[in-house]
Amino acid sequence: GRQTELMISVLTQQALALYAEGRYAETILALDARNQYAQEQNDLLVLRGWAYLKMRRYADAKRIFQAAAGTGSPDALGGLAQVQAAQSGLR
Repeated sequence: GRQTELMISVLTQQALALYAEGRYAETILALDARNQYAQEQNDLLVLRGWAYLKMRRYADAKRIFQAAAGTGSPDALGGLAQVQAAQSGLR
């Protein structure tokens, strides 16, 4: 109902704001909370991927970007390239 829609909206805005502030772990928590109300849209899936990447959780980032890339998301493909670049930089 209306209250659920409101929660989804608030948590979406919260996740975006936290990410913009560089608070990546909290971004993931906000997205997790949002998932209790609605399935993660592709743009938010990609946001989750970027948050994992910024936290150097490369395996998680890669898994998320691959899932989103399967839907043809160019942002997800860009994220995958960044994961690969970051991982090759570690070697």
